[in-house]
Amino acid sequence: MTLHALAAHLEQIERDARARPLHYFRWLPCQVAFLKHTGSRVLLRAGNQWCGKTTAGVAELLYRMEGYHPYKPVPSAPITALVITATHEQSQNIQRRIHELADPRLLTDDTIFDPAKGAYRGKYPRVRFRNGSEAIFRSGRGDTLQIAGLTCSYCWIDEPPTSMRVYSEAQKRLLRTGGDLRLTCTPVNAPVEWLREAVEAGQIEEVHARLTPDQLVPVGADGPIRLADGTLADQAWIDSVIAETLAHEVPVVIHGEWRMTSLTPCFTAWDPSGMVIESIPSGSMPVYLGLDHGAGKHGSSCALVIAVEVIPGEDVPNVYVLSEYVSGDVTHTDHDAAGVLEAIERVGLTWRDLTAAHGDRPHHGSNRRGSVAKKSNALLSSAIGKSAKAGAHGLAPGHIVPPIRNAKRGKGGPNAPGAVAFGVQWLNRCMLRGRFFVHRRCVNLRQSIQAYEMKPNTEHSHLIDALRYGLKDTIYADVRHTRAGARIAFR
Repeated sequence: MTLHALAAHLEQIERDARARPLHYFRWLPCQVAFLKHTGSRVLLRAGNQWCGKTTAGVAELLYRMEGYHPYKPVPSAPITALVITATHEQSQNIQRRIHELADPRLLTDDTIFDPAKGAYRGKYPRVRFRNGSEAIFRSGRGDTLQIAGLTCSYCWIDEPPTSMRVYSEAQKRLLRTGGDLRLTCTPVNAPVEWLREAVEAGQIEEVHARLTPDQLVPVGADGPIRLADGTLADQAWIDSVIAETLAHEVPVVIHGEWRMTSLTPCFTAWDPSGMVIESIPSGSMPVYLGLDHGAGKHGSSCALVIAVEVIPGEDVPNVYVLSEYVSGDVTHTDHDAAGVLEAIERVGLTWRDLTAAHGDRPHHGSNRRGSVAKKSNALLSSAIGKSAKAGAHGLAPGHIVPPIRNAKRGKGGPNAPGAVAFGVQWLNRCMLRGRFFVHRRCVNLRQSIQAYEMKPNTEHSHLIDALRYGLKDTIYADVRHTRAGARIAFR
């Protein structure tokens, strides 16, 4: 073969790889096992973000729609496929993967992917093939009405639905056609006991993969895959991923097991010998206030003053918790206002020096209707504006700047499903990297970090919640958003 012919051949391979990327994939063992499985009801179960469950699910979907499968016989096209996701965001992610992996020559002219929308165009997006096959998308936390009345030849459920009812309704869509159903999931963020029982009863066959070095070696390859940044996915990488995962979540999040371990203290990376500081850090950085409202022994109101130092090129900043306020068993909002302002003064700052303040939703005490124990951002703001120290902080009634905002308002953030685990894992990662510090005066927070077990409404949960709320713009911020600029220069 001449050099010119070889170049032309390589160019043809490159064009074909762009048009039909699935033909050139290096599949992992669990993906191949899933794609080869001929059962009518099959589950791919594994941990988060390492085995490509969604990619394998998209590949199976596209092969079925094309009427050709490289690993097994499938029904001839055309077919109608139903894709069920728990959330709209999941559906968008799958449609984006379809856009990346589907041969554009197979799609109809009216099947157009909208990059701005992150999905295919249309009020109810569909993916249509020229051979007559189409994929319909339905999302929602267990809303069975969205799929009632449909008939399809193939169904794929990505991530576990909230109940077996959705699975049962999906099976009914296949009754007339005798079609197959596939599930891909990590058993987290939804009840999965029904799914485990169905697998153990043999109603659903499964491919289960634990995160081990052999599972990261593509079929036919000599070594493990490399990440986008060039990191080799070997045992050392696995160990680092496990180290950054909350200890009790490792069985499910890493290995895709059905159950997490019994609760143990979450912050395994907390090291008081190096993380408890005696002095305030120097330099310019934004300062935040986190508030959790409550009343009573295990519902005390609390607040934390937190400084954040962004490190260029690093994915986590230095976090300094500088002062705390924890109320007594029974307090009024006026007491909380005085305590919060005192905690800020302890650092040598005023309320006006804060970059932002975030608090929890209203707390109504034991008697919700007309309770005198009610606490809220609005009531605390009013009390701060009327307090004796308001003038020294540059505040006046009805004019609190920055305002106390609801930490759980808006899409995502501390109010999103899985937000507590995400926030706690983020904090643990800061500790692992040696970027989390607590001033010695914050005795209650240090005790809570050592004993916190992710149980809600306990003695140690409120200060951890206040910490997450105060760091809302740091932990849960979209990477496209600009970080807050420095407001205070500590010296």
